[in-house]
Amino acid sequence: MLFIYDDNFLTEEEINTLDTHYHDHDINWHYFPTTQGKINHPNVVQIDGIVDPPYFGANPPVESVQYIYSKYIIDKFLNKYNIKYDSIGRIKFNMLPLQEKSQTLYPHNDTLDPHYIFLYYINDADGDTVLYNEMADGSTYLYHVTESKRISPKRGSAFLVDGRYFHAMTTPSFGPIRKVINSNLMIQDWPKGLANDNTRN
Repeated sequence: MLFIYDDNFLTEEEINTLDTHYHDHDINWHYFPTTQGKINHPNVVQIDGIVDPPYFGANPPVESVQYIYSKYIIDKFLNKYNIKYDSIGRIKFNMLPLQEKSQTLYPHNDTLDPHYIFLYYINDADGDTVLYNEMADGSTYLYHVTESKRISPKRGSAFLVDGRYFHAMTTPSFGPIRKVINSNLMIQDWPKGLANDNTRN
């Protein structure tokens, strides 16, 4: 599995700048009653969630400071590890409020097209991201999975992973609101010969 984690690729000034853009008063956060939608899958857990309109697809507004600075941190991370991508499929800002108990949501893939997942943590929180050993086989949902890695939200940290592997979000239950930026970085084909598993502290 291509997996790279780094909690020391940004300066404190860069972290603070991104934090400012993420919490900009001009952003209108939208509340969604569920984050899962109406999906027929045994592991679906219906929870409250919040998703922000800075949802940038393939043709983002280039004047958006949120998009510009999000792309800046993505490129800084990938340049450090000499990882290339062709285009940005999406950049999405997420907030997830506290739940009565912590639950891991369904394992899924964002898209079946070749891509990397890049996820950046805005703040320290509970609500791990779980990566699984299983890869997509033509379906976007999987019934039986085995856990490979569990990443806890840490302010200023990020990871990159091969998008073929199933992943899931865990809901926070005792810490602050879980705040992340996640993105899909599109590539021409799935990586070959990249079995890197790096952690940088």
